Amino acid sequence: MKRSTLSLLAALVASCVILCYAATGRLVLYVHPRHVLLSALMAAIGLIGSIGALALRAGDDHEDHGAATPGARGRLAAGGSALLVIAMTCALGLVPAASLSASSAARRAPVGAAAPLAPAREPTTLETLPERPTVRDWSDVSASTDPRDLDGRDLDVDGFVMVTDSLDEDTYWVARFAITCCALDAIPVGVPVRDPGWRNRLQPGDWVRLSGTFTADEPAPVDGTVLVRAESVVPIDEPDDPYVY
Repeated sequence: MKRSTLSLLAALVASCVILCYAATGRLVLYVHPRHVLLSALMAAIGLIGSIGALALRAGDDHEDHGAATPGARGRLAAGGSALLVIAMTCALGLVPAASLSASSAARRAPVGAAAPLAPAREPTTLETLPERPTVRDWSDVSASTDPRDLDGRDLDVDGFVMVTDSLDEDTYWVARFAITCCALDAIPVGVPVRDPGWRNRLQPGDWVRLSGTFTADEPAPVDGTVLVRAESVVPIDEPDDPYVY
């Protein structure tokens, strides 16, 4: 099997997988929702183009009567290439799609103080805070608001538990990934939570529903954040769309 043919088969497999993910709603785990339609359209074009190119190549090979008959080694290489493409299809199409993990969040960037560096959009302020703020909204507000203006305010958010070296043993982040285009540009944003004894109940990566109160009485672990005193932390399942935008 020629390398160019293998490349066409790989493009065919990738196009099929993208279309499958788009049809089943799993593509939002990898790209921003606003790009799903464009991604599916490009995959459809890739699928049609790959099939057409393979058909033309098959026709050219059939007409090439002067081509030498491949030996046993050539047939073995062709069979191995075909099996590799089949394995790629099974691996990409059958393995469940998964969101970014808390361990990858810790490797990407600090949260909280990094909120202004999050994927570009107009930051949320106290004046523009939506009716149901996400953890990203509160992260934006914390980065741009005097802690005294947040002192005593309640918040209710969902996110995953994340730990970084900047926190003490009684504190963790409740965070979510913020995405602009796709999973490659995702960075974690969140709020620091003071919750003594949390390690007896939770593990990093657990999804939780946090109810708590901002407090300006205690110093924030990172500049540009305001500490949240946990009042209720309930484990939950990962939501269908785990990201914020």
